[in-house]
Amino acid sequence: MKKAGPLRLPALSLAPALLLIILFPAPPADAAELRNRLFAGYDSFIDRFTLIEDDTTETVHEYFVGLDNFFLTGDGTTKFTLRNIFKYGNQTIDNDLNGVLNAGSRKNWLIQLRGNLRLKFFREGSDYEFGNDYAQSNIHLKLGKQFGEKWYVLSKSRAELVVFDEKTQFDYDYRYIDTGLGVESGGYFNRYLRVFAALGHRESPDTTDLSFDRLVTEAEARFSSGPLTFDLSALGDRREYEGSTRSDYWFIFSTGGITWTGMSGRTLTVRVESELLYYDTQTRTWFNNHFFRGSLRLRIPVTGISNFYVEPRVATLRCESFIEERYKEGSVVLGFDIMGSEHYWLTFSWEPGYRSYSMEENPIYSDFRINRLSLMASGTFGKRYGANLFVSHDPEKHTRRTDDFTITMIAASVSLMF
Repeated sequence: MKKAGPLRLPALSLAPALLLIILFPAPPADAAELRNRLFAGYDSFIDRFTLIEDDTTETVHEYFVGLDNFFLTGDGTTKFTLRNIFKYGNQTIDNDLNGVLNAGSRKNWLIQLRGNLRLKFFREGSDYEFGNDYAQSNIHLKLGKQFGEKWYVLSKSRAELVVFDEKTQFDYDYRYIDTGLGVESGGYFNRYLRVFAALGHRESPDTTDLSFDRLVTEAEARFSSGPLTFDLSALGDRREYEGSTRSDYWFIFSTGGITWTGMSGRTLTVRVESELLYYDTQTRTWFNNHFFRGSLRLRIPVTGISNFYVEPRVATLRCESFIEERYKEGSVVLGFDIMGSEHYWLTFSWEPGYRSYSMEENPIYSDFRINRLSLMASGTFGKRYGANLFVSHDPEKHTRRTDDFTITMIAASVSLMF
């Protein structure tokens, strides 16, 4: 892999973190809290596939150590936090600085200012084939105020800057900004309504065809009545590109569900999900499609902190223009979770199933068996020690052997507070 040269980091990318530090003066020593965490871990990405009848494996194994520093200060309605996470690994060097300022209250203007600066460097000889050093900086501003007893009005704005060391077909510098206005009403777990709309613009100086204007609309509603809870949400994302490389499009995601909760704590949830992509101009790469999934989940308490659940699912992808893209999928998720308050938790799921494509002699895809496994766990011990584990294994066994494909991801870490 070609190693990138020194990272070109413009001063502007430092703005979010520096702005937070400048805006908030140093507090009295007795009002501050400092926490430090030393950690070590292992990340693994394993990609197995078949290439011209030969089984091929691409792997990335990363061992790392790091330091997490957290600073909190403030009193009453004004608080400021500053956190820096530094990771040094055999593949990459990563530093993420975050700051948050909260001031005011919902009744008298609530203000939240967040900023972060992330720097990532790929080491000489890294196994990442397309590693490219970059800097990413974000700043978020949220303003909100309660009007009367029912309505809460809020405004959210965001600015993002990404700078890569080298411009490639996939990596290019850009600037993004958006701002929006929304309103909320009610309590989230009783009667709740939220609507929000934002306008955004992304500018890519070296790849102007990928600059775009954006309109995002969101709506969410929840309602509870006795043992029943209804929820519905929808998101619309419209992007209009300046050039002709990509077509303008609509992405519309919606989901809705009904949950029944019994006296014993058992819950039964019926849920439907829909993802619609609609392009102004279709190509073989960018084409209209509609993904739809329905599920029925039964969750049964085993103990006071653990649950077992089973969730049959059916899904389909519809595509008017290309029959080879259409498929139907059936699966069932079997899961188990343990939630021991803030001290430990674990969730495990296994999803066997099958995907069948509509076109019998499909030149691109073949039917395959699904066998997804997922495990996540976290725990703290003796107030100072911590451990985290994430495992994901997603093998696809196809009717056409050359299409077999498996992705395995592992992330594990241990930590010490001091």
